[in-house]
Amino acid sequence: MGQDTYINATIFERSTGKRISEEWFTVYWDCHDTAKVTAMMWSQILSKYTDISGSEEDRRITFPQTALREMTSCLFSYAVVPECDRYDYLWKKGFWDAENRGRINDIPYRQQSEKLSFIRWDSIQDDEETFLRGAMLLRKFICELDRIHYENNYTPLPASNCDDLESGGKCLLPDSFILDKSDLNKYKANPRSYEWRFEFVDSY
Repeated sequence: MGQDTYINATIFERSTGKRISEEWFTVYWDCHDTAKVTAMMWSQILSKYTDISGSEEDRRITFPQTALREMTSCLFSYAVVPECDRYDYLWKKGFWDAENRGRINDIPYRQQSEKLSFIRWDSIQDDEETFLRGAMLLRKFICELDRIHYENNYTPLPASNCDDLESGGKCLLPDSFILDKSDLNKYKANPRSYEWRFEFVDSY
């Protein structure tokens, strides 16, 4: 088994505290090497938004919706990996990290080492694509949450645009996760009267 990271969400009615969605549904998932980087950096980010002490054992951190933007910006940064990590089997530092920000990164193109000769020059691009895809997915999700917050308007993406917004065959946006039709209709009519809650899960 490898490492998996998740962002899960749940939706509550503000006036009553009633949960109208599944208890936790997944809006973001990653695994293996890129998940290791995500877990490390997102834990640092979330420590600025919430108290994460005592969360190490179960590796679950609840966090506010406002943290999603910085978490997404971190993924966008890792969509471009520093040249110094091109031939590393497990790289750990990207441009987003404090150690790389503000420093001169005049690193020349690296040459393939004999020790890791099985790693191609373009192998790191798979990880970059994974981070970029995840960042774009979360950005779409944030746009929908913004529309709810500022316009009190919920407009699901057309089915043809949901290919990248699925978990377990379900569309990411809440139609698939609010099971009671009455609750779903009320949500669509006044989405601002509902609260989204989030948790970050780091799983082995």
